Amino acid sequence: MDALGARPEAGRLRAALKTVADLDPTVAFGAWHGDWNGGNSAVLADGRVLVWDWERFEADVPVGYDELHRAVQTAIGNDGVEPVEAARALIAGADRALAPFDSDGRGADLVAVLYLVELAARYLRDRQAEAGARLGHVDTWLLPAVEEHLARRAR
Repeated sequence: MDALGARPEAGRLRAALKTVADLDPTVAFGAWHGDWNGGNSAVLADGRVLVWDWERFEADVPVGYDELHRAVQTAIGNDGVEPVEAARALIAGADRALAPFDSDGRGADLVAVLYLVELAARYLRDRQAEAGARLGHVDTWLLPAVEEHLARRAR
């Protein structure tokens, strides 16, 4: 987060992280591809799966980030869901999405929030908005979904 400097979005991301930290969820950690989507994987006829473009691979992230990333990217890129609605649906459906990863569902929404914060930080670091990427404007879709959810959860 420090690399984001004084950008207004960075302050909002820090606030979201503090809210999640204050809730003190139990989160399992693992590794993730970092950008798993339909464009960088294929299932062969014999059932083997090929995955490429590993430049964003990371260890020590909450388990399920790949599933969440693929889900939101598919919703926006393939299914035509508006980004803010895709982010809201991702958070709302996180318990189902993360169930195969032994998640008990109680903190799945917070794992989705952490994933979205990670994605926002990436887009801001990469200056996606300045490059013309619609999703780079995280203040118009990602941050509202995260902030709305955390506000509802606090009630």
